Amino acid sequence: MPSSNDYPPVGDRHAIAIITLADDMFREMRRALMPAFFVTLASTEEQIKNLIDNPGIHGIVLDLESIGDDPSDAIEVLQEIRRLRDDLILVAITVSTGNELPLQATQAGADHFFLKPIDSEQLRALLLQTIEKRALQYEGQWLLEQIENRSAFYGLIGGSAAMRKVYSAVEAVAGSDASVVIRGESGVGKELVARAIVQSGERRDQPYICLNCSALPDNLMESELFGYERGAFTGADNAKPGLIELAHLGTLFLDEITTLNLGLQSKLLRTIQERTVQRLGGRTAKKIFA
Repeated sequence: MPSSNDYPPVGDRHAIAIITLADDMFREMRRALMPAFFVTLASTEEQIKNLIDNPGIHGIVLDLESIGDDPSDAIEVLQEIRRLRDDLILVAITVSTGNELPLQATQAGADHFFLKPIDSEQLRALLLQTIEKRALQYEGQWLLEQIENRSAFYGLIGGSAAMRKVYSAVEAVAGSDASVVIRGESGVGKELVARAIVQSGERRDQPYICLNCSALPDNLMESELFGYERGAFTGADNAKPGLIELAHLGTLFLDEITTLNLGLQSKLLRTIQERTVQRLGGRTAKKIFA
């Protein structure tokens, strides 16, 4: 078994660690992830600590069933890993179909959430995409820190003609109730623009909720967005408002919205157009974004 210090030199493959007690699953995932990644296994507390301390690792896949007595123990470990290493790509995997677990994992710092059995090919593609995006973000962050021009606009920095056009566009939409689409390649600062719109408008003191649409499986995204009434489905023991409802009077920023399936995109578009939301299992619609 490779140790946490056996990472390849800089410029070689990205290093990914899989924290699990399931040897068979690890071997299957390692076969699928190689040769794109250098894959190592961690199954003890000491090995996990060594992974976190090693700057050569780029991502961790955490099996929530392999930590503690139940997934909630693993959520605490996930949160601690994110606190110590904000640069890591974190992927949570589980057999649990509980409705609260995906959101808990995301709030604890997971970039992605998978249900077992894992589609290893999909996991490999997603890891490559996310690592590339994270690298661009950190490069952009470093460049911003080096900029001597301190001209700033609600967190946006730059005084060029192109940036002044961005500032004008932000001010134009900040004072309206219009829904805004922010387009651009990974790493260009779409979330920074979203925050600038909020901070320069009248909703700055209202709720601001950000959701990465690629972080949750499609079958759980609808209930997280729209909420549900008690008894709407198996396991819905209590009513729960969705993120759209929680963002009422404030702002809901949906990152990577194109990853939603077309049916959910259509339902979301209808909600935006009619400015009402109806929980799963509900009989009445509630006014939102007033």
